[in-house]
Amino acid sequence: MGNTLEAVVGALLLRRVAFNPRLERVRDVLALVVLAAAGSTTIAATNGVTTLWVSGNLSGSYGAGWFLWWTGDAMGDLIVAPLLLLWLSMPFWKPRRVELFEAFALLALIAVVSWFVFLHGYWRYPHLLFPLLIWAALRFSQRGAVTGSFVVAAFAIKGAIDGTTPLTGGSATEVVQVAEGLLAAVIVSLLFLGAALSERRSAEVALQHERANLGEAQELALGLVEATRTELVGHLLQQAQKLDRLLSDLLDLDSFDGGRPDPPSAPQTSARARPPGRRRLPNGWPPGRSQCPTGRRRGRRSEARADRREPLGERGQVHAAGNRRGRPSRTGGSGPANRSGRLGRRRSGG
Repeated sequence: MGNTLEAVVGALLLRRVAFNPRLERVRDVLALVVLAAAGSTTIAATNGVTTLWVSGNLSGSYGAGWFLWWTGDAMGDLIVAPLLLLWLSMPFWKPRRVELFEAFALLALIAVVSWFVFLHGYWRYPHLLFPLLIWAALRFSQRGAVTGSFVVAAFAIKGAIDGTTPLTGGSATEVVQVAEGLLAAVIVSLLFLGAALSERRSAEVALQHERANLGEAQELALGLVEATRTELVGHLLQQAQKLDRLLSDLLDLDSFDGGRPDPPSAPQTSARARPPGRRRLPNGWPPGRSQCPTGRRRGRRSEARADRREPLGERGQVHAAGNRRGRPSRTGGSGPANRSGRLGRRRSGG
């Protein structure tokens, strides 16, 4: 019951802080250490030790039992949990042949040095493992840090149980607790180092991406500026050509008006060449042609009155025909003579 509740509470706390099982951020490592390894494990330790104490099966003090239970669960969250979370959540690793060879060589080297240090009495040289673990974290990020820490912890616990380490003077449980405490410091340091390197690499990738986007934006802006400038220059050239054609047309029109000869004046007829019997009015026009507006209107009125006259009868047509032929009319005299006589009487009467 306590272990199940511990796992459920730990998962809920990690989800509340948006925990990433890949441990690629420092905040993820901190959440794993504080909330899961140090926080949720207290539930199982308290429940288990309390049950033993109530049932009377607790050997030793309540505090020693509680600390032993809590340490075991916390080391499980620091050693085993990161290994499972990382390899199960990340995509399948497809390294190059050189990287794969380097990874296996480094893992074998860490295992060999751990075997000599913790199982064959070379415990005075544990510092030989630190360069190898740092190398694994630098080259393979969290994969290398988590895997290398798991191998070292396995050999160290085995040596503490077998008594091949200088951690003696107590029970096996106490020796394991001391070894776990030392390993916890190393593992947490490697996890933070791997997270920092992962964040740096992510920042570099994001920076390269932003740089590429900035380059594309600059190229697009330069292309737009060039296109706008080309379009503007073309528009200005078109307007200049239109203005040039307009000025050319105006200059051609001015030259045509300046070089055109004067229109020919109406020929003037001399008095000698004037036909007899036709006199000119003061305005220079013959009497029969009225060019003033008043004369034109009078001519139109005369035509209208002529149109409104009634048609001549048969008798009138005969008299008119006789007058035209020069025959004497009833009034006397021929047609032209009769007309001239009437014109004389009008003048004398007037």
